[in-house]
Amino acid sequence: MNLAEKLKEQKAKSQESKRGTGPLWKGPEVDGITFSLLSRFIACPERFRILVTEGLQPHDEFNHRIEYGNMWHTCEEAALRVIGSMREQIEVCFFGFG
Repeated sequence: MNLAEKLKEQKAKSQESKRGTGPLWKGPEVDGITFSLLSRFIACPERFRILVTEGLQPHDEFNHRIEYGNMWHTCEEAALRVIGSMREQIEVCFFGFG
């Protein structure tokens, strides 16, 4: 398994753990009421419902610097695989027929 596949697998696992885990807040009887919960509810009741009772999180923002770095390393990995296989072929041809 190459680095790109490992990174994709780790990212998928972290996204699965963030989504659909159930309600974060089990109600005032179990978890109580905090100032931050009240503030969120007063600011926007619908966002409060989505975040706290549904357990849905907003998507992480796209960071072009991180994605460019990931792409760069994936391309370097692919290039090294090609160069490595070319060296093996050259060595076979040189030593086998030379």
